[in-house]
Parts: sequence; C-alpha cells; structure tokens
Amino acid sequence: MRDAYDEWSVKGLAALGAVQDPPMADTVVSLSDLGEHPMHLLGNAIAFDHYCHLRHDIGAAIARAADLPRDPTVLAATLEWMLAGLPQMCADALDGAPRQPVNLVFDGVAADSWCLTPGDPEAGPRWVVAHGVDDDAPVVRTTAHDFVSWGTKRADWRSTSTGDVDDPRVAAVLDAIDVI
Repeated sequence: MRDAYDEWSVKGLAALGAVQDPPMADTVVSLSDLGEHPMHLLGNAIAFDHYCHLRHDIGAAIARAADLPRDPTVLAATLEWMLAGLPQMCADALDGAPRQPVNLVFDGVAADSWCLTPGDPEAGPRWVVAHGVDDDAPVVRTTAHDFVSWGTKRADWRSTSTGDVDDPRVAAVLDAIDVI
C-alpha cells in the first residue's frame, strides 16, 4: 500500500505542477458540491484533505496522527482552499445567517486575516471572503489549525475562538460555516 501511495503521489505532484501556470492555473473547473475553482487550487484541496483527515479524523483515534507537525506552508494552503470554497460550500447555510461581516484572524502557525462579507445576492456572489480585515466588522480570533477542525464541523468554534463571539449575529455566521 505504501509503495502505491509513493508511486502515485509523485505522479500526482507532477500533474498538479502542470496546473500552476497560466493558462491552466486560471481555468475554472466544477467540483460537484465543492463549487467552481481555478485549477491552481487543486493542490490546496489535496493539502486540505491530508491535513484535515490525518490530524482531525485519524488523529481522533491515533495520537501520533493528531500530533503531526503543523507545517506553515501546508496549513496556509489548507486555509486558502477552505476560504476559497467557503462561500460556495456554505452558501445555503449562510443565506439563513444575518448579513453580518466577520473578520477571521488566525493566530500562531500560518497567522493571517480574512473577512467574510455578505455580497449582493441579486448581482453577484452571495458571500465573499477577502484577504485582510474590515475595520468596522467584528473580529473572531482562532488558530488556523483549530479553524480546520471547527470550520469542517469536527469541533465547535466556541471552544477555541475568542473576540466578538458573544454577538449573536457573529455566532450565527460562524454556525453556518461547514466546509466540506
């Protein structure tokens, strides 16, 4: 089994390398219930799958998997995939949430900031995730590692998030996040 994984991972990395440069990188593909994404994010999706499933699924039963290193490059790629997919994968649940922008500030490994903002449901995307913060929006602080867990409903955000989490509008937006 390990030999097959080693063989196919080398081939997979070569294939993913081929979609990192234009025009392939910008070609948008439909990924069923995951939404539509530019091909350059396919490697991020695989990084997400490995990071999430090893540390949060297998890690629930095997401590050695849960304790794997939190590589900043892999975690940043994982976050990029989750945040790119969030508006599409969570669209229906977010439609039921208040139209409240929320800053997501990630501390620790892969520290970064993003803002989840309601879009124009009539003319464009229903919700948008943008790099950076909106100074007027509430702030939720967590770690990128914990976001992988609660952003996929493997844990509750309430146990690892701080900031404006007592605002019921913010809580409703966070409750709507379920990246698959």
